[in-house]
Amino acid sequence: MTELELFPRQRVCVACERSTGVGKHNPREPNIVAISLVLYRRGTGKAQLKAAGKVHICERCLALAIAPSIFQTGEAKRLFAGLRERISARYSAMLEEEGK
Repeated sequence: MTELELFPRQRVCVACERSTGVGKHNPREPNIVAISLVLYRRGTGKAQLKAAGKVHICERCLALAIAPSIFQTGEAKRLFAGLRERISARYSAMLEEEGK
């Protein structure tokens, strides 16, 4: 899913890449969770509060990612890579906006 896509047709798990349609949940499809991130930054001007893009992950992979061995599972690594990507993109955009 791209940042500009406002109404996605499906949600895709960042870890296992299983997908589900948007709308009413089908019990045979994975339940995809959206993790929403917000950054608060105090710059030289006024403070900025900006939303970063959502990271989608299915409930199974989320449970594996937050298990006690959090930094050793493949699901955890892919989840944190997705979170890092979204945070980095939003932070860079915030810095560019302040520089203008």
